[in-house]
Amino acid sequence: MSISRPPRGLLRAAALAAGVTLLASSPGTATAQAPGFDRYTIHLVTMSPGEAVWERFGHNGIWVEDHLTGTNTFFEWGVFSFQQVNFVARLIRGEMLYRMDVTSLEEKLALYRSRTVWADELALTPTQETDLVAAMVANWDDSFGEYIYDYYDDNCSTRVRDMLDQDGVLGGALFAVVDGETTDRSWRWHTLRLLQGQPWAYYGIHIAFGQPADRAIDRWEETFLPLKLRDVVRAARVPDGAGGMRPLVVGERLLSDAGELPPARKPAWLLPAALVGLALGAGLMLLGGWARRAAAGRVFLGMVGFVTSAFLGVAGTVMLGLWFFTDHDSAAWNEGVLQATPLHFALAALVIPLVVGRRPGETTIRLARWLSALALLGLLLKVLPFFSQANLELLALTLPIQLGLAGALARAALAPPASGPVDRA
Repeated sequence: MSISRPPRGLLRAAALAAGVTLLASSPGTATAQAPGFDRYTIHLVTMSPGEAVWERFGHNGIWVEDHLTGTNTFFEWGVFSFQQVNFVARLIRGEMLYRMDVTSLEEKLALYRSRTVWADELALTPTQETDLVAAMVANWDDSFGEYIYDYYDDNCSTRVRDMLDQDGVLGGALFAVVDGETTDRSWRWHTLRLLQGQPWAYYGIHIAFGQPADRAIDRWEETFLPLKLRDVVRAARVPDGAGGMRPLVVGERLLSDAGELPPARKPAWLLPAALVGLALGAGLMLLGGWARRAAAGRVFLGMVGFVTSAFLGVAGTVMLGLWFFTDHDSAAWNEGVLQATPLHFALAALVIPLVVGRRPGETTIRLARWLSALALLGLLLKVLPFFSQANLELLALTLPIQLGLAGALARAALAPPASGPVDRA
C-alpha cells in the first residue's frame, strides 16, 4: 500500500500518459536493425514495511527497463489519497477507491530511502515481457486503474501477483509453487504481527476483527504480503527454452538498505494481558471497598466506571456497525460483542450519580452483573467448535475488569462497617 502525492497538474499527467504509451509502442526500426533485440528487462520490486500504519504490510511493484527508449518505469497498485472524496466514509464502509500508478523508478526510490528495497530480475521471454507491458498499460488506460480495494484479497501485492501469473505471461508458474500448501496462519495473525509496534492500531484492529479473520490461509493467499510474494517468485521455475527449467529470478539488486525486517512472529501477549486485567480487576475491587466507606471513593469509582463502560459501549457499537453495515468481511461474526455491547452506555449513565458521592442503585448493580456474566459467557463458549475466534488476549484483559467493576459497585452499595469512618456524603 502506498500513499499518493498531490498531482502536479495537467502537464505532468499528459507527459506521463505519453510516456506510458511510448513504453508499449512497437520497437520499430531499431528492433528490425538488431535481430534478437530484447527491448525490456522486467523486475519485481519489493519494499520492506514502513512506519505508518498503511505502510506496515510493505509494498511492491513492477519495474520495466526499456532498452529502446532508455527509460525506467515503475508500475504499482494500492495507491490512495487522503484527498479522495468521502475518504472517511469510504474507509469506514470498506469501499475505499485505490488505483494504479505509473512513475519513474528514480522518483519512486526517492520516496523509499528509509526502507529496504529489492529488485529481482525475472527470466521472461521477449513475448512475455511485451505481453506484460501491454497488460499493465491497458490497466493504466482503464480510468487510471481505479478499483475498490480489499486489504487481503485485492491489494497492491495481489495485483502484482495476478499481473505476473495471468495466462499469457507466466501462465500459473507462481501458483504452481504453492498449489494446495496450507499454513497455520491467518489474516489476524499476520496483521497483529506487523502492527505490534503500534498499540492503538494493534488493539483497534484486534477488536474489529471477527471470526473470518481467523481462518487459516494458504500460501497463495499469504502473498497479499509483498515479502511473501517475493519468496514465491524466487522459488518459481520457468522453461529455459531447451526442454529444461530454470529459476524465474535470474538476478537481484539491493536498491536501498534500511537494515530492518518485520518481526517474524505475532507477539505472545496473552499472559501480560491477563496479568494487567487481573491487576485492574483487583484494583477495582479495592476501590469498591473504599467507595463503601467514603464519598471520595465513590466519586473515583464513578469516574472509572463511566470511562470503562463508555469505552466498552463504543467498542461494542463499532463491532456491530462493522459487522452489519460495512463491506469489511473480516469484521463479521465478532464474538467480542459478548464482552462489549451498546448496553454499556446504559451502565455508563447509571454510574454518573456516584461522581457526586451517591451509592449505586440496585439497577446499576444488576446491569453490571449481567454484562459481566455475558462477558464470562464469551469465555465459556470457547469449548464449542463454532466459537473459535482468536480473541483470548482481549478476553484476558477485559473480563477481569468487568468482573471487578461489577464487584466494586456491589461493595460500594453496602452500608459502611460500624467501626469504619463516618461517611459525610
